Amino acid sequence: MKQEILIIADEGREEEVVTRLARVGYDNALGLLSGGIEAWKKAGKEVDTITSISADELAEIISKNDKTKIVDVRKHGEYVSEHINGVTHAPLDFVNDAMPTISKDEPFTFIAPVAIVQ
Repeated sequence: MKQEILIIADEGREEEVVTRLARVGYDNALGLLSGGIEAWKKAGKEVDTITSISADELAEIISKNDKTKIVDVRKHGEYVSEHINGVTHAPLDFVNDAMPTISKDEPFTFIAPVAIVQ
């Protein structure tokens, strides 16, 4: 994949991050941020977070708001075999193509291959 990525990783975990990214097709790392996330924050750069939630927690969120924005980033075969009706399907290797359709002003939930993250 040609997506440029700046790696921000804890010292000593850089190789693991590169390996994991390469496994899902991201192999165009621009470089590594020396000092990790703390250096990024000190430089005044934008920071966001990802919180892992269980399937039960997602069900509770949906029960409270059936208009919850969900993006399923699993591969096509995984999505076809089973998915939540009405979600946006954007396989991880093409997720950037779907990003313009997702409002940055509203919370949304990603369904990933191994875990559900919000």
